[in-house]
Amino acid sequence: MTRLSLLFISATLFLGCRDSSIRRAPGDPVALLEFRVEAASANLPGVASFPDPGGHPILLRPEVVIRNADISSVEVEQSKGHFSVGLRFIPSAAARLERETASNLGRRMAVLIDGKIVVAPLIRSAISSQARIDAHFTRDEAFRIARSVAPPAA
Repeated sequence: MTRLSLLFISATLFLGCRDSSIRRAPGDPVALLEFRVEAASANLPGVASFPDPGGHPILLRPEVVIRNADISSVEVEQSKGHFSVGLRFIPSAAARLERETASNLGRRMAVLIDGKIVVAPLIRSAISSQARIDAHFTRDEAFRIARSVAPPAA
């Protein structure tokens, strides 16, 4: 094997690893996953305040855009020394997510796990069939989250 091949393999392993199609095994804990859009006003029915990861309050609409049942597959990705959780959605959920994100540009989309916001990025464009939860997780955190929100093993 040439030196160039070894460098390419090392760079690939360091910069872009992924473990795909993670499934929840029987007995694995299940976490409640929710994607919810930031509310335009506190005066709307059902709006609730949640602390974001920095401790600042964010007002969220009561409607859940994405939940566990909407996930078709989960993978853990590594890039530049940190880990993230990649999600793919079933077609009906992808269409719903695309509608909600397209009509809420400039607002935040909160990703909650067990009722706690882990990330709340600004919606800059429509999102549809896949998303990545990128909160600079450790390897163990990413795999724990991935297994807890993944569809059950067949």
